[in-house]
Amino acid sequence: MEIKPTKLSIKNSITVTMVDYQLDHNDIGEFDSSPKTFVKGSDKHEWRLQWFPAGYCTRAKEHISLFVEASTPEKKTVTLSETFNMIVETDSSCAFQKLISHEELRRIGGIVDEKVTIVCEGTFNTFNDLQLN
Repeated sequence: MEIKPTKLSIKNSITVTMVDYQLDHNDIGEFDSSPKTFVKGSDKHEWRLQWFPAGYCTRAKEHISLFVEASTPEKKTVTLSETFNMIVETDSSCAFQKLISHEELRRIGGIVDEKVTIVCEGTFNTFNDLQLN
């Protein structure tokens, strides 16, 4: 008989906006970030986004790069998931160095009113029966 661990799940989202001018005029590696905030409904889990309109590095040139940073002092196992999965510890991050190319963004109509909006939705899962060592 398989025993499934119990968990507490909290959904949250962060929305960030950049102007399309940044795509072509920011330097590679130049970034903005949202403030590090507590996940709604938690006094332990925090997260923020860092985005690089012109790309994180030369390999990501002409792409938007996105980093998801999350942290928790929780000793139980905590994951952050949605279309990606990561284990959240004291300082954790997940990088999307080539989230989308500028060309693809323009092709799909991703620039609205000269702005690009990114919505990152995630579910923080705290597993009551699993602990990190």
